Amino acid sequence: MVHKLVLLSAGMVLILLAGLFVYLAALEQGPDDPLRSLQEPLWDVPDFALIDARGHPVKKSDLAGRTWLAAFVFTRCPGPCPLISQKMSGLQEALRERDDFLLVSFSVDPDYDRPEVLAEYSYDWNADPARWWFLTEDDPGEMARVTEGFKIAVQRGLEQPGGAPDITHGTHLLLVDRQGRVRAVFRSTDEDLEQQVSRAVWRLAAE
Repeated sequence: MVHKLVLLSAGMVLILLAGLFVYLAALEQGPDDPLRSLQEPLWDVPDFALIDARGHPVKKSDLAGRTWLAAFVFTRCPGPCPLISQKMSGLQEALRERDDFLLVSFSVDPDYDRPEVLAEYSYDWNADPARWWFLTEDDPGEMARVTEGFKIAVQRGLEQPGGAPDITHGTHLLLVDRQGRVRAVFRSTDEDLEQQVSRAVWRLAAE
């Protein structure tokens, strides 16, 4: 009888320790940790045909074989876009040693953000054209298809004083793997965004 009680007590201790381990791991990872999604691809990136800041055509296939981070901004944005571009600039430096990693900023105001405008914007952010691309549309409606495929909400309101557009858009950053699949979604406002993305990029490189 005593032997059974000892075994039962030992079993309960093991169960409690296992539960504590899972709880502590969950606390460390966080309830919305984007790295969890690396276990399974979320969805395929849609095909697209855009142009970059030099006016050169860029297709989804041009990014095949590289891990890349997608952001959605526009050059006249007075709100979150400067913060997003600042975070992208920091990631450019943090992941400079990874030649297989790209940053890609899509303009949600393609009528205004023509290649020459994006070229000036990229210069302002010290973007390395080999590591950070800025894309706009050449064919009307193409960027709308891109944002829809990335599940980024975009709503255009009335123009503001001075001609600046009132555009509300999603501010998440999306990590795409070498096969063109979204593997993680990050909040651009997270203070540890650079660490989150860096960890995810290195993990994808090991796959």
